[in-house]
Order: sequence, then structure tokens, then C-alpha cells
Amino acid sequence: MLFKINHIAAIEQAEVLLDGLTVIGGENDTGKSTVGKLLFAIVKGIARYEQDLNESKDKEIRRKVQEIYFALRRYPPSSKMMEEFSPNRFNAELRQALGQSNPAQITLFEDDSNTVEQLIQKKIDWVNTKFKGSERNVLDGQKVVLKLEELRGIALQEDDQNSIIKRALQKAFNSVFYAELSPKQQPNTVSEISLSEGDNPIFDLKIKNDKIEDFDLQDLLYFEDVTFVETPIILQLYEVIHNSSTLLEIDSEDKSERLAGLSRSKVSLHWKDLIDKLEYARYISDGNILKPDVLKKINDILHGEFTFEKDQRDFVFNKRQNGQGKKIQVRSVNTASGIKSFGIIQLLLQAGFVDNRSLLILDEPETHLHPKWQIEYARLLVELVKNDIRVMVTSHSPYLIQALKVFSDKEGIAENTHFHLASRKEKSPGCVIENVTDDLNRLFQKLSEPLQDLVWQ
Repeated sequence: MLFKINHIAAIEQAEVLLDGLTVIGGENDTGKSTVGKLLFAIVKGIARYEQDLNESKDKEIRRKVQEIYFALRRYPPSSKMMEEFSPNRFNAELRQALGQSNPAQITLFEDDSNTVEQLIQKKIDWVNTKFKGSERNVLDGQKVVLKLEELRGIALQEDDQNSIIKRALQKAFNSVFYAELSPKQQPNTVSEISLSEGDNPIFDLKIKNDKIEDFDLQDLLYFEDVTFVETPIILQLYEVIHNSSTLLEIDSEDKSERLAGLSRSKVSLHWKDLIDKLEYARYISDGNILKPDVLKKINDILHGEFTFEKDQRDFVFNKRQNGQGKKIQVRSVNTASGIKSFGIIQLLLQAGFVDNRSLLILDEPETHLHPKWQIEYARLLVELVKNDIRVMVTSHSPYLIQALKVFSDKEGIAENTHFHLASRKEKSPGCVIENVTDDLNRLFQKLSEPLQDLVWQ
């Protein structure tokens, strides 16, 4: 898969291959993390669209049902009318007609209407029989009938898939980038993102002034889920992140809570997503773990494993004593950051969130790792790719990148490993990311320049 980016944040142009192991190296502030966050937001947005579709239509239906009920409530009430147009009952009837009910409740109503058309027509007939006689009554009845016809149109409307995904993507982008996607130094520039596999286009996306202008999904996206790991420190921030929400969730927050000033603090979507996945590991038994061999290798490196302790509301490292069967528990805040780096992958594997239809993105993982453990970390990532898991790594460490090269060659995945260089474009504020798999010296030269300059100055 080829992921192309033009004019997004600091990136002027990027072409990134996603095929097994993807490595992006370069200096700070050259757009490496932006590539990973873009992929995260896109996969999350597309995966969420069906949920947004249902939520959007359900919200419109509920609002129109309430309008009809309020319009009727002004007239002398009858028990039959209150029952027939009660929002709870009417919404339940519509869900049943739309096939959204629990199958066990499919015979909830004795006079079951099999289709939306039949249900709405029954309501219209009921209104027409009640609103007759005076001209005023007939006119009022016609207003209610018009609302019922509008409701029928909403319920039967064929939604445009691209429009729904476009809205979901905009929410995801806002939740990750906080409306800072477009290049600030080039206002009104049209940004472009595309993904293709071979000769087959998957999607094209255009953005202007941080707003999606056009989106065209042309084929199925391979990835069903994505995980973005930015820092191992996240393990000790469980309480803060768990009690926060994201901009993606703002529509589902209780309106009364927001008006009362009780709205939760906001965190970036990739933080919230990761902490929820890591906590989920406590529900998985050893017999259901997908990659037990890989998990055992992590445990052997760490001489222990992480668990989420509900009573402590913390991720605890269970450290094995040398030569002893017992373990000692160490809270996350007192556990070395390097151990937490491995622990995050251990928990993701245990929870089943790393598989052949997911993408694992690791942003500069070497930051908290000694060179010796950078090599072990690279060995682990190559092991994951061997197990048909797609991994993207951004880095500015020659140790980690060289180790990824050595192990990918050794383990026979070189054809599915691609190295990219992120660098600043000459005489331009933008950055370029290009494939340098066939010329890795360019990447290592860029990473070694500071030390060479220091030694040879």
C-alpha cells in the first residue's frame, strides 16, 4: 500500500509504503509523527462511520417523533393518542420496522406493521380520522400528517456513505490534531491524502483550512483498527485519561452536564484509545491470547509482566525474583520507562488488539530505551511482522534503525520492510518524506551528522 501526503502540517510531500514493517527516520520536526497520526485518524474515522451513520439517523428520527408528539399534545388528550404517539413507543415501533430491534422483542406490538411505510401510513390514517370537521381541525391534522411524511423520508433515506465517513473523519482529525492540519505558512492551500494498493485506489481526501472538502472511498480499507503508541509514560496516567473524553465523544456527552459545567477534560483520541485497550487486557484469559510465543519472549526479556489492578486503578509490573518463584509488585510510577515500553506491547498482545488486520504505530520508541534494549525492541518488532502484524516505526536512532535492518534481513522479511527519510526541503519551510530502502546510507548519514560535526569540528 502506498500512502501519499501533500501539504499537511509541516509535510510538503510524502510517499510511504505500508507493507509489513514501515520505518521513517529523520530529525525532529520533519513530519514523522504526523504520518502516523494521519493514518490513525483515518482508520479510526472510517471504522467509526457505521456508528456515526446509525447515531445520526437515530437522532433525526427521535427529534421528529418528539415534534409530532408535541404537536398533538396541544389538543384535548386521549389515552389512545398518548399511547399511539408516545415517543418511547413510536421509536420502538420504528426500530422494529427498520430491523434494529432485539430479535427476542420482534413481537412487541400486537398490531405489528412490517415496514416503515405501513407503520407511518397507519399513523397518518389515525390522524385523518381524528382531525376532521372544522376547517381548523383539518388544517391542524394536515400539519401533523406533513411531519409524519417527513419522518418517513428520514427513516427511508439512503445515506451517502462518503458523506457519513467524511463527517466521521472530520471528528477524528479534530480529536487528534485539534484543527491544525493545514500548513500554517501556506493558508488556503489544498492538502491531499491518498492511499492505493498496487493499481487500485483505496481513497482520496482533500482538505482546506483544516476542513475536509472532498472524500472519495473507492475500495475497502484493509485495516480494521489501529493503535498509536506515543510514550510509555501513559501507563502511569491511567486515572487522568480514563476520566477524560475526546472531541470524538463530545456529541454523546450529556447536554445537561455540559451546560452545568460538568463536562470532562479532553485528551487526544490516540491516548484515550490506547489506555482503553490496555485496560481491556485484564479480561482476557491466558488460553485466549493470540500470540503466546511472542508474549513469552517479552516476559522473558522483562523477567515479569504487567497487569491492570482494578483495586489500585493502576498498571502494575509483576517482577520475578531471581531464582525464586514469587513475584513482587511495582506500581507504574515506580517502574522504569524502558520496561513500560515493552509492557505496552505485552498488554496489547494479551488483549488481542494486535492482529493481521490492525496497524501498530510506534512513535520514537527509542526515547526511553538504552541502546541494548533498542536492539531487543527491534527484534521484537520484527517478530511481530513475521507473525503477519503490520508495524510502523518513526525514529531518530541509528541503533534502532540498524537493528531493524539487520533483523528484517535475518528473519526473511526484507521484501516487506521499507525505510524512509524525513528531511527538510531546501529553501522551503516544508518537509519531504521519501523511500530510501535502496540507499540507506542517506538515512544513516543524516542521523550521524551531529556526532560527526562534534568530533570533527
